[in-house]
Amino acid sequence: MKIRQHGECIQKIMGRFANPFISDDVIRVGRSPLRKLKLNDRLVGPATQYVELFGKTPTYLAKGIAAALRYDYMEDPEAKLIQETIQQQGIRHAIETFTGLKVGTALFTAIEEGYQKLEVN
Repeated sequence: MKIRQHGECIQKIMGRFANPFISDDVIRVGRSPLRKLKLNDRLVGPATQYVELFGKTPTYLAKGIAAALRYDYMEDPEAKLIQETIQQQGIRHAIETFTGLKVGTALFTAIEEGYQKLEVN
């Protein structure tokens, strides 16, 4: 996505947040997390682009990716698969498998640390 297109997307999303007649519950926003976690999709794509453009880790995108990995709505088969993978093979394996990021990169580490900091209620 080009920088101009990205800015337009941000403005559109911010407009939705400001609209009191549009409500998004967590289940709808979080559903189908596998697609959103792919290397070139909604969460990881912008995060890797940020690293490429600015040479820094996007703190809040990393936290958002970590939160997506914590999404555990068991009626969502993709969320269930992510949680089973984390329980059976660990968070590092899950990050690498579902995001395509490599262990040892700053973004990978930020996601892993963000995941560990999030409390599960």
